[in-house]
Amino acid sequence: MENSLDKIIQNKLEQVITVFDEIQGCSIQRLKNDKLLIASPTPVPWSEGLKPQYNESIFKIGYIMPKKTCLGLYIDFPVDTLTYKEVSQIIDSNNQLYYASQEERVRSRRSWWRYRTGEHFNSIHLVLHLDRLLEYDFDRKELRYLFNKIVVLGKG
Repeated sequence: MENSLDKIIQNKLEQVITVFDEIQGCSIQRLKNDKLLIASPTPVPWSEGLKPQYNESIFKIGYIMPKKTCLGLYIDFPVDTLTYKEVSQIIDSNNQLYYASQEERVRSRRSWWRYRTGEHFNSIHLVLHLDRLLEYDFDRKELRYLFNKIVVLGKG
C-alpha cells in the first residue's frame, strides 16, 4: 500500500478485508496496483461473461480498489438473484450516497454507488470518498449478510 494512502482509507480497507476473510467460500488475493481480488474457490457461474481482453479471473467475485482519495468495491452476482431494491436498502440504507446510473461516468470526489445490470451478471459498484467513508460501516450485519449471499451465489 502506498505511504500516501490516507489512514481512514487504510482502516476501512482493513475492515472490508476482514469482513471478506470471515466469509467462508472466498479469498482475498493481492493483484498489482494495490487492487484486491475477491475470489471464489471455483469458477463463478457468470465466468463466460467476463471479457478476455480485461484478463479477468474466472474465479472473480469482485474487486476491492483502494485509491489515494477513495475506496472502491465492485462485486458481481448472477442475474435475477438480487434486486435493485434489496441491494439499495443495504448498500445505501440512509440514502446518503449519490446514485449513478449505468450510463453515467462519475468524475467527482463525491461518494456514489450503482446497481449495474448485464447479460451474464449484475454488479454493485460502490465508491466511497472521505466525505462518506469515515461513517460507512462495512461490518454491519445486513452488509455482511449481502456479501455472504453473493459469495454463496458465486460458488454456483
